[in-house]
Amino acid sequence: MLTLVEQVADSSATILIQGESGTGKELVARAIHERSGRRAGPFVAVNCAALPETLLESELFGYEKGAFTGAAGRKEGRFELANGGTLFLDEVADLSLVTQPKILRVLQEGEFERLGATRSIQVDVRIVAATNQDLADMVKDKRFREDLYYRLNVITVRVPPLRERHEDIRVLAQHYLRVYAAKNGRKLEGFSNEALERLESLRVAGQRARAGEPHRAHGPARAKGPDRCRGSPRGGRGGEAAAARRDSRAGRHSAGGHRATTARRDLAHHRRQQDAGGEAPWHRCAHRRAQARTS
Repeated sequence: MLTLVEQVADSSATILIQGESGTGKELVARAIHERSGRRAGPFVAVNCAALPETLLESELFGYEKGAFTGAAGRKEGRFELANGGTLFLDEVADLSLVTQPKILRVLQEGEFERLGATRSIQVDVRIVAATNQDLADMVKDKRFREDLYYRLNVITVRVPPLRERHEDIRVLAQHYLRVYAAKNGRKLEGFSNEALERLESLRVAGQRARAGEPHRAHGPARAKGPDRCRGSPRGGRGGEAAAARRDSRAGRHSAGGHRATTARRDLAHHRRQQDAGGEAPWHRCAHRRAQARTS
């Protein structure tokens, strides 16, 4: 993938980045921009799924004063702001069928109009788009324009999920350890070999741990350094023995609770028998045993 990024970065072709959520598609887009001849220009990112249709159009193309209620002044859109650089359209599959032809016109003609404007604006922008959906299937279902699809899909870069590149786990683990150690004022040298081997042996269900909560991915891992977390498992037999002791205590607590519940139920039954004038079963048994001893 990185070899392909190096090859296509310096071209002017539109690039479509495909990959599952969380695989780092925006990082790939930034890498393409920084290796291109437009690196001195702006890199502007827009999440097409995060904005409603009406707001997205004004964000992309801008608007003139009085174009709609609340438009108190002129505003430049993202295409203008990205002039001379790169515009990254994330989640491009979420573009509405109303907005898609306007994007297509910019790709074909290099021009657009602000909302409420009467003249076109020329821009020099390279578009890099990304999606986690299959645009080809969306074209078949008439949910995405075929001509826009082919305009965007000049070069395709596929970003594989983490479960297909286990060799990156150590690098990512060390990176996030440095980031969050600095954020929390901790001094951690790195992960133990045991912890790294366990991380690499785990089956990764998704792509990666969220950048905001890496410690939730598979629980705390053993780190080396003076500020190792007190709650971190020490691993090996010690960790397994501690887990066994916890399970044993939980089992005893559960069994004790069951016995207490049974005793309370028997006592209640005995009281009901007495209230009804009968004799409890355990009294009858005791009476029979006494008769057997005297006979």
